[in-house]
This record gives sequence, C-alpha cells and structure tokens, in this order.
Amino acid sequence: MRVRAKIVAAAMIAAVLEVAPVAAGLAIPGTMTASVSPASVRFGSTTRVAGVLDTEAVCRPARDVGIEFRTGDASPWAPVTTTTTAAGGAFDAAVAVEEIGQLRAVAAPASRDSVDCEESVSDPIPIEVRAAVSASLSR
Repeated sequence: MRVRAKIVAAAMIAAVLEVAPVAAGLAIPGTMTASVSPASVRFGSTTRVAGVLDTEAVCRPARDVGIEFRTGDASPWAPVTTTTTAAGGAFDAAVAVEEIGQLRAVAAPASRDSVDCEESVSDPIPIEVRAAVSASLSR
C-alpha cells in the first residue's frame, strides 16, 4: 500500500508542476523558430512558413503570428500575412513570393491570465525566387 501511495503522490506532484500557473505580473519570454519549404520558388509561387513558439504553456496557444518579408539586410520588414499558433505553439502559413529576400515569423505580445507574453521573433530565413520563363519552338 505504501508503494501505491508514493506513486499516487508522485503523479499528483507531477500534474501540479505541469499545470501550475506562472506567477502573475511576470513577463514570459519565448523562442520562435521557423523554416520555409521550399526555400526556392518560381516567381509568383507559394512557399510555406512553418515553425514553433517555444514558451510557457500559458503563452503558446492562439498567439497571433505575423509573417514578414524584406528584400535586403537594410530594408524594413513588411507584413505579408498572419496566422495563429495551435495549442502546442506550432504555426504555418502560405506565402506568395515575388522577389528574392528574407522571411521571418513574429509572435505578437499578449496578456494571458495576468501574465505578459513577450514578443518572439524568428531568425531571418532566406528565400530565392526563380524567373517564370516559358518558351516554345515551332517550325
């Protein structure tokens, strides 16, 4: 009986630790990772941006994620589309690409259960665009 009681106690402690709320008033950081597939597309074609927001459980679901584009290292980021994270922090979005540049994902800051979820930004992802050329031969 003692072994069973210890197992039940351990399971209860693990459950509490898993769902324990984060202290109110804290700013919770996160890490945003993203990738594109394919990384090289034909002009006007679509690529998929997918990734994960890794943060405390309270800050993962239903976060707005903006996908942004820029043409060079010095140019400003411009919004392209938005999506929302799933319960585990995963997201994906289709993006039409018309020029060579970089894409990134940005999870907007949010407030949840008296907790502030900080903005998280992925590293820039290079994207290549190939010309859409067609040719025909005739006699």
